[in-house]
Amino acid sequence: MTKLQEVLTRRLRLKQPQFFLRKDGPYINGSIVSESFKGRGDLNRQLALWGALEAELGEKAAKMVGMLIAYTPAEWDLDPLPPSRQKPRARVAKV
Repeated sequence: MTKLQEVLTRRLRLKQPQFFLRKDGPYINGSIVSESFKGRGDLNRQLALWGALEAELGEKAAKMVGMLIAYTPAEWDLDPLPPSRQKPRARVAKV
């Protein structure tokens, strides 16, 4: 478990978290999936994530973390729109 995962799991008391993180340049970006986010809106989730990181890492958090998105397992496992509900692709006219 990385330092980032350990901090978020401990500080937010995440239940069975799954981390899908990657290093992109100087930043860590990705998604966190946990039932602990159920009932929280997007803003509340972001405030909780960044509050935990800043409390533990201080200014260093903003220098190492880019974008994190929090999901519940139900939100993470959503299927994309069925083909009948997707927007049709633009057609290219043949000359």
